[in-house]
Amino acid sequence: MGKTVQPTLLHSCAKASSASELLFRVQYPNSRHRRALFLGLDDAATDLIRSQPAIASQPVYRLAADAPNQLTLSDERGYVGHLEALISAHDLVLMVSTNASKDQAAAGIYDTARSHNIMVNWIILHQQPGRRPQVANQIFTKDPDIIATTIDALRIGDL
Repeated sequence: MGKTVQPTLLHSCAKASSASELLFRVQYPNSRHRRALFLGLDDAATDLIRSQPAIASQPVYRLAADAPNQLTLSDERGYVGHLEALISAHDLVLMVSTNASKDQAAAGIYDTARSHNIMVNWIILHQQPGRRPQVANQIFTKDPDIIATTIDALRIGDL
């Protein structure tokens, strides 16, 4: 009897999700550094992301308006821009939410990112009941330390 091979499914891990992911995962001299868009869906989530020393030099955005066609983001410097304009300069979106108040905006963010072939990771730090939009790579936890772990695992921290 021959050896049984277990396939790696696309949803099994970020390493297997696309060929473009290899540009960030394979360590070689000309590997690229990620350009991540850090987005807090609420004020507490934005503060948690800003507190991460690994991304101290990178802007952290918060959701300024969450109407489906008006996904407006602002950062700590006061810059305000539409998600559609900001996302093209990035190759990954890391969203964090600490309450369910803006969860429905996540679907619009995900759809915009996917239309540009950009990976989205959503860290959900609340357990409130309710229906959440379907977004790939959702992490449900009560432990805010997962933010630092995710930044490290995805290689999106400062060099």
